[in-house]
Amino acid sequence: MSTYIDPIWLQKQIEEDELRLINFKAGHYYISRQAEIYSMNMAQPRRIMPIPKLTGEQIIVLYTPGITAYDVSSLVLSTYSPSHLDSHNVPCYRDADPTNCSLSNLFWGNELDALTWRKEAMKKTSQNTSVTAQQDVLEDSEESIVIEQVPSMVKASKLLSALIDMIISTTQRMMSHHEYDDETQFLLRMTEMRFKHALGKEYVPLDNLRSVFELEAPDPKVSVMMKRFHERFEKVVL
Repeated sequence: MSTYIDPIWLQKQIEEDELRLINFKAGHYYISRQAEIYSMNMAQPRRIMPIPKLTGEQIIVLYTPGITAYDVSSLVLSTYSPSHLDSHNVPCYRDADPTNCSLSNLFWGNELDALTWRKEAMKKTSQNTSVTAQQDVLEDSEESIVIEQVPSMVKASKLLSALIDMIISTTQRMMSHHEYDDETQFLLRMTEMRFKHALGKEYVPLDNLRSVFELEAPDPKVSVMMKRFHERFEKVVL
């Protein structure tokens, strides 16, 4: 389920750091500290709504590029608290309410922490709680749902930050000096937006930035420029 969003409002939220880019290997999605997820994969932005599991945990199905399910709490923490992420950590809820995926209610914990909040959640939940038809469907298929993990972000080096700044300025100059077809213009604006978002951040959504270079540019000059960006990018992040 999704609803259309005013693109001007969304852009302002991104510029004010109320929304951050999720580090997917493909796709253009942003998330807020309140776990609101927005898609900018098309001209008209949309807010994507999560689906509750019977346990109350929230999952969201996105196109990255295949149809993939993600745990909403993991998306919030991996985007806003990547420094605490390691292979042994799992999302945990301070108030034992898995429907509350706000950043302030989440922390990276171990398996014991997860067991603790789950036990507390079971105490709060009535055994006779009714569920919706949608949740019944999820219950029948939960075993087949594979929840994907988001790639970890990387700490920005001075060299990487300088390259990001160069990509932004070059892209802006290309857009101001030339007229392009709609598809090329969209690619340039998306490139500027994604890299501008990463500029100045302590941690960088490396996989998502890399995915920009996999898109084809109809204009030959822009195609060459993107190829050079990609080459420099890979040298810097190695």
